[in-house]
Amino acid sequence: MGAKRLAAERQQTLKNILETALRQFWDANTTPRTPFRFQKHPFQGRGLQSHLVEGDWTKVREQIC
Repeated sequence: MGAKRLAAERQQTLKNILETALRQFWDANTTPRTPFRFQKHPFQGRGLQSHLVEGDWTKVREQIC
């Protein structure tokens, strides 16, 4: 059966038929991936410095540059 005829019988667009077929093919032929896990990378430091006030980005930028 042709894709155009199937689309007409199901009252769907040809695009919809092809997308559905591609999705089914993809799902049947691929293995599911494991979900991404963010790795923690702690650093050794002294935290927020006393002379810097949290939220005062002007002073923070001055210290960096």
